[in-house]
Amino acid sequence: MTIRRILVSLGLQEELFFYPQFKDNESHHRIETASPGLNTVSLRGAAMSRNLCLTRQCLGLVTRIECAIRPLAGDTGMWTLLFAAGMAGEQPSALKAQGPFPGPNAAESILDTIVQALTLHGYELADDPQIWCLHMQAQLREINGGRCRNVGGFEFRPPH
Repeated sequence: MTIRRILVSLGLQEELFFYPQFKDNESHHRIETASPGLNTVSLRGAAMSRNLCLTRQCLGLVTRIECAIRPLAGDTGMWTLLFAAGMAGEQPSALKAQGPFPGPNAAESILDTIVQALTLHGYELADDPQIWCLHMQAQLREINGGRCRNVGGFEFRPPH
């Protein structure tokens, strides 16, 4: 799934049309822009949190996106990105997951790219506590439940 598709799945497709200079460079997982100075912004310099909250104010409304990096069940070393998006003070209007990724560093790299793209769209990192963590935990349980049912080790034995 491309960065563009993630933003669209979170309901941010209208913002992409205002910034046609973005292109998703899948091989490097970076957002290249028409302004070279913008490509140097990275959150990886500091220790990147595995929980982030971004907000944007527009016309008196605050849009909120919460992001979390979590390990998947099964001790496989696979990790996932979880997103919850919506209006501040309300229930999230979108819950999405991206992954799996082979380790937390790969997931952090993708999250860094997504955060860079969102900050270019007017979102700011917020120190707010996560208010939708239970929603994201339920999403993770759903993902892990599906993974546990599909993990190998089960044999198909048709009735005789």
